[in-house]
Amino acid sequence: MDSVSDSAAQNAAEASAAHSRLNTLVAIASAGVFLASAARSDSIATNESKKKADVRVQAEGDQKAYDLLNYRDDQFDLPDAMAAIAISLLAMTALTYKRWKQSTQTASVACALFACAVAMAACVPVDVASHPREVQPERPTVATHAGTVAPAYVEVETGLEVDRYSDKSQSGLIPTVIKFGVAPRVQFSLSVPVYGATPPASAGIGDIAAAFKFTVLKDHPILSDFAIQPQLKFSTGGERGSRTNDVSLLLIDSRSIGAVDVDLNVGITRRSSNGRQEASTSTMFAASSSIPVRGKLSFALECFGYPGTGGADGSAPTVAMLFGPTYLIKPELNLDLGWIAPISGGQPRAIYVGVVANLGRLPLPVRRAH
Repeated sequence: MDSVSDSAAQNAAEASAAHSRLNTLVAIASAGVFLASAARSDSIATNESKKKADVRVQAEGDQKAYDLLNYRDDQFDLPDAMAAIAISLLAMTALTYKRWKQSTQTASVACALFACAVAMAACVPVDVASHPREVQPERPTVATHAGTVAPAYVEVETGLEVDRYSDKSQSGLIPTVIKFGVAPRVQFSLSVPVYGATPPASAGIGDIAAAFKFTVLKDHPILSDFAIQPQLKFSTGGERGSRTNDVSLLLIDSRSIGAVDVDLNVGITRRSSNGRQEASTSTMFAASSSIPVRGKLSFALECFGYPGTGGADGSAPTVAMLFGPTYLIKPELNLDLGWIAPISGGQPRAIYVGVVANLGRLPLPVRRAH
């Protein structure tokens, strides 16, 4: 009996030990599962915390960028308003049919306002493009494009044009335009033509014109790039000019059709009286294209015209074609050469050669954001 009892006790102890070992193994396995689950949870929590921190940093950076851009936009409001007032004063001077010397005070105030607007706009911190000196040639075509020169940068366009009229007479012209980037999408240009001697007129500077170009739309689904350009022309050339003060408005649409760049312009001009019996309003149109040929060589092709004006001294409609190559020597320098052929009207035959050069940034104080 004792042996049987001892055997039973032994079996019970062994069973208990086996059960204990099994429970231990189950506990260890469960602990491993719990530890792995806890580790995964910790990893997820760490990743989410990192993402949260990254999003917070990005949001703070975006907020700072928004505040900075909004601040810069506010800084341009006053220069824009001053420039608008200056243009209005000059327009009043031109439309009242007064000569420049008879409106010195108004013109002086307008020029002072414009100078202040340019100085204030130039002192606003700007982030220029990666290639701010890349030329924005508006020549040789009559039509211009919707682009503008980078803020605070200066670009000069000049050349030589020789015209031959139907009566075999000839004349020479040096059309020079100085362009200045006032602000992003805003450009000021000053046109100073120089004419050769054409009896009875002597050689000298013709009528000077000042214009602002405002790029209103970029990459619009219908209008693509769209700009407006108001201009004032002053009767400074005497016998070498029209003897009128003019106010003009040009509408500009620029787009790309495949590899070809196309510019479409329509404009209207209102001029003061010069004693002749002709209409005080005239219009124009121009459609130009820049066709890539090879590498930096392109070909300019344009059709432009001026509908006729009424009155006893009015002009007949004029339509002409312009064509010729252009070559980009480097990003800040472009050359052009070509011909102008009349289709109808009094447009003379002409040959031209010209250059467009970006001279760089003016040494103006600009406060840059850190």
